[in-house]
Amino acid sequence: MRRSGYRGPRSSSAILLLLTGILCSSALTANEAGPSNLLYDAPGTPGVTVRLVPSQATIQPGDPLEIDIVISGLGDGASPSLGSFDLNVTWDDTLFTYDSLTFGSALGDLAMAEAIGDSVPLATSVQAFEVSLLPAATLNTTQMASFTLATVAFDGTGILGDGQFDVGGLLSDENGVALAFAAEGTLVSAGTVLDIPTAGDFALLLMMLGLCVTGVIVLRRVS
Repeated sequence: MRRSGYRGPRSSSAILLLLTGILCSSALTANEAGPSNLLYDAPGTPGVTVRLVPSQATIQPGDPLEIDIVISGLGDGASPSLGSFDLNVTWDDTLFTYDSLTFGSALGDLAMAEAIGDSVPLATSVQAFEVSLLPAATLNTTQMASFTLATVAFDGTGILGDGQFDVGGLLSDENGVALAFAAEGTLVSAGTVLDIPTAGDFALLLMMLGLCVTGVIVLRRVS
Protein backbone atom coordinates (compact mmCIF):
# COMPACT_ATOMS: atom_id res chain seq x y z
CA MET A 1 0.00 0.00 0.00
CA ARG A 2 1.44 3.33 -1.00
CA ARG A 3 1.29 6.38 1.17
CA SER A 4 1.43 10.09 0.50
CA GLY A 5 4.31 12.16 1.85
CA TYR A 6 4.37 12.32 5.66
CA ARG A 7 6.58 14.80 7.45
CA GLY A 8 6.30 13.33 10.94
CA PRO A 9 7.27 15.44 13.94
CA ARG A 10 9.89 17.42 12.05
CA SER A 11 9.23 20.38 9.81
CA SER A 12 9.69 20.27 6.05
CA SER A 13 12.69 22.56 6.29
CA ALA A 14 14.38 20.30 8.83
CA ILE A 15 13.71 17.23 6.68
CA LEU A 16 15.04 18.95 3.57
CA LEU A 17 18.15 20.12 5.43
CA LEU A 18 18.86 16.64 6.81
CA LEU A 19 18.32 14.86 3.52
CA THR A 20 20.30 17.44 1.58
CA GLY A 21 23.22 17.01 3.95
CA ILE A 22 23.17 13.22 3.60
CA LEU A 23 22.89 13.27 -0.18
CA CYS A 24 25.42 16.04 -0.65
CA SER A 25 27.99 14.22 1.47
CA SER A 26 27.38 11.13 -0.66
CA ALA A 27 27.68 13.12 -3.85
CA LEU A 28 31.19 14.24 -2.86
CA THR A 29 32.36 10.69 -3.50
CA ALA A 30 30.88 10.72 -7.01
CA ASN A 31 32.58 11.67 -10.25
CA GLU A 32 33.76 15.28 -9.99
CA ALA A 33 32.62 15.94 -13.55
CA GLY A 34 29.04 15.77 -12.26
CA PRO A 35 26.02 13.85 -13.56
CA SER A 36 25.06 13.70 -17.20
CA ASN A 37 21.53 13.65 -18.54
CA LEU A 38 21.36 9.85 -18.69
CA LEU A 39 24.07 8.41 -16.41
CA TYR A 40 24.46 9.54 -12.81
CA ASP A 41 28.02 8.55 -12.02
CA ALA A 42 29.37 7.31 -8.69
CA PRO A 43 31.78 4.59 -7.62
CA GLY A 44 30.47 1.03 -7.98
CA THR A 45 27.10 -0.50 -8.82
CA PRO A 46 26.82 0.76 -12.42
CA GLY A 47 23.96 -1.67 -13.05
CA VAL A 48 21.40 0.29 -11.02
CA THR A 49 18.63 1.88 -13.12
CA VAL A 50 15.87 4.32 -12.26
CA ARG A 51 13.14 4.32 -14.88
CA LEU A 52 9.70 5.84 -15.33
CA VAL A 53 6.92 3.35 -16.01
CA PRO A 54 3.56 4.78 -17.18
CA SER A 55 0.25 3.13 -16.32
CA GLN A 56 -0.56 3.34 -20.03
CA ALA A 57 1.27 4.50 -23.16
CA THR A 58 -1.68 6.49 -24.51
CA ILE A 59 -4.43 8.37 -22.68
CA GLN A 60 -7.51 10.14 -23.93
CA PRO A 61 -7.56 13.94 -23.49
CA GLY A 62 -8.30 14.80 -19.87
CA ASP A 63 -7.84 11.23 -18.56
CA PRO A 64 -5.69 10.45 -15.48
CA LEU A 65 -2.20 8.97 -15.76
CA GLU A 66 0.16 7.41 -13.21
CA ILE A 67 3.95 7.23 -13.55
CA ASP A 68 5.84 4.77 -11.33
CA ILE A 69 9.44 5.64 -10.41
CA VAL A 70 11.05 2.19 -10.41
CA ILE A 71 14.56 1.26 -9.30
CA SER A 72 16.26 -1.98 -10.36
CA GLY A 73 19.71 -3.55 -10.18
CA LEU A 74 20.05 -3.58 -6.39
CA GLY A 75 20.92 -6.62 -4.30
CA ASP A 76 18.01 -9.03 -3.81
CA GLY A 77 17.89 -9.33 -0.03
CA ALA A 78 21.54 -8.30 0.07
CA SER A 79 23.83 -5.30 -0.31
CA PRO A 80 23.67 -2.91 -2.05
CA SER A 81 20.28 -1.64 -0.92
CA LEU A 82 18.83 1.85 -1.15
CA GLY A 83 19.14 4.16 1.86
CA SER A 84 17.95 7.45 0.37
CA PHE A 85 17.00 9.20 -2.85
CA ASP A 86 16.46 12.73 -4.10
CA LEU A 87 14.88 12.65 -7.56
CA ASN A 88 13.24 15.11 -9.92
CA VAL A 89 10.60 14.12 -12.46
CA THR A 90 9.93 16.56 -15.30
CA TRP A 91 7.16 16.67 -17.92
CA ASP A 92 5.45 18.78 -20.58
CA ASP A 93 2.93 20.94 -18.73
CA THR A 94 1.04 21.73 -21.92
CA LEU A 95 -0.10 18.09 -22.03
CA PHE A 96 -0.11 16.99 -18.37
CA THR A 97 -0.79 18.58 -14.98
CA TYR A 98 0.52 17.28 -11.65
CA ASP A 99 -1.97 15.76 -9.24
CA SER A 100 -0.17 13.95 -6.40
CA LEU A 101 2.80 11.80 -5.35
CA THR A 102 2.77 8.74 -3.08
CA PHE A 103 5.84 6.98 -1.72
CA GLY A 104 6.54 3.27 -1.71
CA SER A 105 7.41 1.38 1.48
CA ALA A 106 10.81 -0.19 0.73
CA LEU A 107 12.75 2.46 2.69
CA GLY A 108 10.47 2.16 5.71
CA ASP A 109 7.06 3.23 6.97
CA LEU A 110 6.79 7.01 6.91
CA ALA A 111 3.91 7.02 9.38
CA MET A 112 5.95 4.90 11.82
CA ALA A 113 8.97 7.23 11.56
CA GLU A 114 11.02 4.50 9.88
CA ALA A 115 11.76 7.00 7.10
CA ILE A 116 11.32 10.69 6.37
CA GLY A 117 10.39 12.17 3.03
CA ASP A 118 8.45 14.80 1.18
CA SER A 119 7.68 16.06 -2.31
CA VAL A 120 7.92 19.55 -3.81
CA PRO A 121 5.78 20.04 -6.94
CA LEU A 122 6.38 22.84 -9.44
CA ALA A 123 4.74 23.63 -12.78
CA THR A 124 6.87 21.25 -14.86
CA SER A 125 8.64 19.11 -12.24
CA VAL A 126 8.29 17.46 -8.87
CA GLN A 127 11.10 16.74 -6.42
CA ALA A 128 10.69 13.58 -4.33
CA PHE A 129 13.14 12.88 -1.51
CA GLU A 130 13.19 10.18 1.12
CA VAL A 131 15.78 8.86 3.59
CA SER A 132 15.46 5.61 5.53
CA LEU A 133 16.02 5.55 9.29
CA LEU A 134 16.23 1.75 9.35
CA PRO A 135 19.54 -0.04 10.06
CA ALA A 136 21.63 -0.98 7.04
CA ALA A 137 21.24 -4.68 7.86
CA THR A 138 17.45 -4.34 7.77
CA LEU A 139 17.51 -2.61 4.39
CA ASN A 140 19.80 -5.29 2.98
CA THR A 141 17.56 -8.14 4.07
CA THR A 142 14.14 -6.62 3.31
CA GLN A 143 14.62 -4.83 -0.02
CA MET A 144 14.21 -6.61 -3.34
CA ALA A 145 16.36 -6.02 -6.40
CA SER A 146 13.60 -3.92 -7.98
CA PHE A 147 10.75 -1.90 -6.45
CA THR A 148 8.72 1.28 -6.84
CA LEU A 149 10.12 4.35 -5.11
CA ALA A 150 7.05 6.51 -5.66
CA THR A 151 4.06 6.96 -7.94
CA VAL A 152 3.24 10.33 -9.51
CA ALA A 153 -0.34 11.00 -10.62
CA PHE A 154 -1.18 13.35 -13.50
CA ASP A 155 -4.20 14.52 -15.48
CA GLY A 156 -4.25 15.17 -19.20
CA THR A 157 -4.90 18.79 -20.13
CA GLY A 158 -7.03 17.87 -23.15
CA ILE A 159 -4.37 18.88 -25.68
CA LEU A 160 -3.23 16.21 -28.13
CA GLY A 161 0.46 15.36 -28.41
CA ASP A 162 3.37 13.21 -27.25
CA GLY A 163 4.76 14.15 -23.85
CA GLN A 164 8.22 13.22 -22.56
CA PHE A 165 8.76 12.40 -18.88
CA ASP A 166 12.34 12.41 -17.51
CA VAL A 167 13.97 11.64 -14.17
CA GLY A 168 17.31 12.50 -12.56
CA GLY A 169 18.91 13.15 -9.20
CA LEU A 170 20.89 11.34 -6.49
CA LEU A 171 20.81 7.92 -4.81
CA SER A 172 22.64 6.64 -1.72
CA ASP A 173 23.08 3.06 -0.55
CA GLU A 174 22.40 1.65 2.93
CA ASN A 175 25.67 3.20 4.20
CA GLY A 176 25.11 6.65 2.72
CA VAL A 177 27.50 6.11 -0.20
CA ALA A 178 26.43 7.52 -3.56
CA LEU A 179 25.07 4.97 -6.04
CA ALA A 180 25.72 5.25 -9.76
CA PHE A 181 22.59 4.77 -11.83
CA ALA A 182 21.23 5.09 -15.34
CA ALA A 183 18.03 7.11 -15.78
CA GLU A 184 15.32 6.14 -18.26
CA GLY A 185 12.43 8.44 -19.11
CA THR A 186 9.24 7.57 -20.95
CA LEU A 187 6.95 8.94 -23.67
CA VAL A 188 3.18 9.13 -23.26
CA SER A 189 0.72 10.11 -25.98
CA ALA A 190 -2.24 12.29 -25.06
CA GLY A 191 -5.09 11.46 -27.41
CA THR A 192 -5.31 9.02 -30.30
CA VAL A 193 -5.51 9.43 -34.07
CA LEU A 194 -9.06 8.98 -35.35
CA ASP A 195 -9.66 5.89 -37.49
CA ILE A 196 -10.36 6.67 -41.14
CA PRO A 197 -13.57 4.88 -42.25
CA THR A 198 -13.09 2.22 -44.92
CA ALA A 199 -15.38 1.39 -47.86
CA GLY A 200 -16.79 -1.50 -45.82
CA ASP A 201 -17.65 0.86 -42.98
CA PHE A 202 -19.57 3.14 -45.36
CA ALA A 203 -21.43 0.16 -46.86
CA LEU A 204 -22.47 -1.04 -43.40
CA LEU A 205 -23.59 2.46 -42.44
CA LEU A 206 -25.72 2.77 -45.61
CA MET A 207 -27.31 -0.62 -44.98
CA MET A 208 -28.22 0.37 -41.42
CA LEU A 209 -29.69 3.65 -42.62
CA GLY A 210 -31.71 1.76 -45.24
CA LEU A 211 -33.11 -0.60 -42.62
CA CYS A 212 -34.04 2.33 -40.40
CA VAL A 213 -35.87 4.11 -43.23
CA THR A 214 -37.70 0.88 -44.19
CA GLY A 215 -38.75 0.35 -40.57
CA VAL A 216 -40.16 3.89 -40.34
CA ILE A 217 -42.16 3.43 -43.58
CA VAL A 218 -43.62 0.12 -42.38
CA LEU A 219 -44.62 1.60 -39.04
CA ARG A 220 -46.38 4.52 -40.70
CA ARG A 221 -48.36 2.19 -43.00
CA VAL A 222 -49.44 0.02 -40.07
CA SER A 223 -50.56 3.01 -38.07
